[in-house]
Amino acid sequence: MNIEFTQLMKMVFLPPGGFVLLFVLALLLWQNYENVARKIVFFATILLWLMTLPIVAMGLMTPLEPSFALDQADLIKTKARAIVILSGGRRTHAKEYDGHETVNKVTLERVRYGAKLRRETDLPILISGGSPNGEAFAEARLIERVLVEDYGISPRWVETKSRNTAENASYSAKLLRAAKIDHVFLVSSAWHLARAVPVFEKEGITVTPAPTGFEGYHGGNLVWQDFFQHMSALQNSSYALHELVGRLWYQVRY
Repeated sequence: MNIEFTQLMKMVFLPPGGFVLLFVLALLLWQNYENVARKIVFFATILLWLMTLPIVAMGLMTPLEPSFALDQADLIKTKARAIVILSGGRRTHAKEYDGHETVNKVTLERVRYGAKLRRETDLPILISGGSPNGEAFAEARLIERVLVEDYGISPRWVETKSRNTAENASYSAKLLRAAKIDHVFLVSSAWHLARAVPVFEKEGITVTPAPTGFEGYHGGNLVWQDFFQHMSALQNSSYALHELVGRLWYQVRY
């Protein structure tokens, strides 16, 4: 299955596209099967409402994420010899950057944490991310610009061919093996690492997960706002469903 088809299926069936399909289906059925159409609308509406609740989004995210974040002891005892930062998307036509492309919020969160690890360990950085939709500039190049201009850090390797997580692992592993490196910190969103770590390990790279951007519930106090709708919860619910489907697909495919 090619990358373009996979991207299309994600846009069509995962939220919010999946909800649009359900409402269109209900509209098509309304004249001849009104009772069925009403049930579809009710189901889609309830599901959409649930996904906008932060408490539900946290519930979906929690089993995807490790319960730990790296601490100083992890940095001291690790045998990792490089830091790998995975891209997570881009912003196109960013007005505040003269209309140029730049990294999106997810990627920036990963870059910031990767820069923190670099300051604490002085390990070289590999950034990985290509042009999954045929864009002119690879996401890794956008990350490189942020690292150099905003953090004063130059990556040692810039991997620009990969279009998904499996290719991140494959192309990055080639660069790492050439440098005789077989153990890395792998920086990505906490909810993404359970899918990313296995494909790197299948390439012969030992991984110390370096999660950032925790969105699940890992203790602490809930607040009343967690039980009321918020658009950020819909986005996190969508990320969680995407990751659940992706994890199942990777278990079959890779």
